Formats: sequence, structure tokens, C-alpha cells
Amino acid sequence: MRRGWNKLVFSGTGQAPVLVKDKQEMIDRLNSTPGGVGYLVEDDISDSISILQIQ
Repeated sequence: MRRGWNKLVFSGTGQAPVLVKDKQEMIDRLNSTPGGVGYLVEDDISDSISILQIQ
């Protein structure tokens, strides 16, 4: 997976995802980044975070 991201980043056609250290940092980044996308377990989702359903 890392090789794929490196190819996109070094060719100038993509940007690697931001790595966070824990779930609280993910929550903080989601709350402060308009249009931000991240992964959390359902128990950690609050009213300030919208869920995007993908079928």
C-alpha cells in the first residue's frame, strides 16, 4: 500500500493520507477539517461527526 501512495506522491498526482496517533486526534482532525474523511469505531462517533454510508 505504501508503495502505491509513494508513486502518487512522487509523481505529483496525489497526496498521502495523514496518519494520526490515536482516536482523539482523529476526532479533532475530523471536527476541524471541512470535508475530512476518517475511520472510527461506532462507539467513538459523536453528534459533531457525520456518518457517510457507502453501499
